[in-house]
Amino acid sequence: MKSSVQDVMPAKVRRSLSKFGGDLAVARRKRSLTIAMMAERAGVATSTYLRVEKGDPTVAMGVYAMVLFVLGLGAPLGEVAGR
Repeated sequence: MKSSVQDVMPAKVRRSLSKFGGDLAVARRKRSLTIAMMAERAGVATSTYLRVEKGDPTVAMGVYAMVLFVLGLGAPLGEVAGR
């Protein structure tokens, strides 16, 4: 049987993703953007965007990058790998 990412992901990483999703939700609300607006601008279904705000590890990294871009926060993603 194939393991899913959730099966092998350390709890610390899960918590970090969950916090990140929550932080994205706060950033969205500060900009007075609705979930539907974010989903449309990011080019994803509303259900996928909701998974982003929950910190779902199965959502593609490109979706997270697009959400950061829509929020005007695209640069930090590139800086993470440069550390």
